[in-house]
Amino acid sequence: MKKKIKLCKMIIVIVLCFAGCESNDDNNLRPIQNQFLVDKVYDYNNNLLAEYFYNENNQLIMRKDTDPVNNKSSDYEFEYENNRVSRIIYTDYSFPQFSHSTKIYYNMKGKMIKAETFKNGNLVGSKNYVYYPDGKMKGLIDDNDLEYVTLFYNSTENVEQVKLLGSGNSLPEDGGQTEDRYFDYEYDNALKPYFGINDMLPFEPLPYFGNEATFAKNISQSNMTKNVESGTKWVYQYNEFNLPETIEVVWYNVETYEPMLWRIRYRAIE
Repeated sequence: MKKKIKLCKMIIVIVLCFAGCESNDDNNLRPIQNQFLVDKVYDYNNNLLAEYFYNENNQLIMRKDTDPVNNKSSDYEFEYENNRVSRIIYTDYSFPQFSHSTKIYYNMKGKMIKAETFKNGNLVGSKNYVYYPDGKMKGLIDDNDLEYVTLFYNSTENVEQVKLLGSGNSLPEDGGQTEDRYFDYEYDNALKPYFGINDMLPFEPLPYFGNEATFAKNISQSNMTKNVESGTKWVYQYNEFNLPETIEVVWYNVETYEPMLWRIRYRAIE
């Protein structure tokens, strides 16, 4: 899609490219969503972008992506152990160098504590997760147990604020951010689309949706409507069940020839 940009510099969001989030295993917390599974996703021009496949337990086992405009295709496969996703396999048919797999580890309470990413059989990255006493995900820690991303809920079920730990280094030439940075988000009161998986997975369920605020957005109970710092807005239209039917991404001071819009189609769970 050809874009007309008013500013000479696009907004580049580097914060919270930590794909992954956590949800309660009790599906009764979201009974309405769990009556409908996302079936297909289309773009603004009704081109098919993704199709979702589920097993007999209505768990997501594959998402097939296509992009007819840019001639791209890929898919995600999901393997399960003890009724939880144990591995995510990403295969990129257009750009094989981006193919990879992610191994998921859980603690005794069934909470995700680690995700390791492999390419060509080699470990290329990992993330370690920690939790508040009430079970909500608290953030990410490094191998020395230093918490470099912290989530704040402010007595809600949504991540209202995120702290990104600074390096404490006062010399810009040494690299890294010197001070802690805070990012605030806003939400609606509607229901989120349901994809047949725990939302904690290091996986963005919508195709070609980007990685802005992915960690906070997917871990939260409601739909994110605004990233206060970047000015990005997510605009929703809802169906009769109060589930998002379309999602439009509106970037601050950026104009596009066509709306950056995703159309979601659901199917009822039998």
